Amino acid sequence: SSPPINSTRTHKQEKRRIRRLIRQLKKADEARMSEGGDQSTVPAATATMDVQMALRAVLKSARFADGLTKGFREAAKALDKRECHFAVLAENCEDPMAVMLVEALCKKHQIPMMKVADKKLLGEWCGL
Repeated sequence: SSPPINSTRTHKQEKRRIRRLIRQLKKADEARMSEGGDQSTVPAATATMDVQMALRAVLKSARFADGLTKGFREAAKALDKRECHFAVLAENCEDPMAVMLVEALCKKHQIPMMKVADKKLLGEWCGL
């Protein structure tokens, strides 16, 4: 688990920490998604938990560093201005137009996007 957020940490240090966690998140996701790799070394359930734990830590760090954008309108603005490192979207989002817009903006600006199974879980991780 990650150390608690320290108020003496600079914004630059926090951004570096978030980027490092994002890289770890991507590596864990790639390991989970690869079909040709040795599946006996990393069980799928463990890899999924690692991705979820890393995502939760990244969202928590971003929230405390005042770098978390929540909500559809704010997220769309941040994606369009390319002010974000990645986007997280709930799979059970009820507005298909919002989903299509977020996916299109991520694809257009080459911003990585992840999906979380439950919107309530994502909201909890974001502090809502």
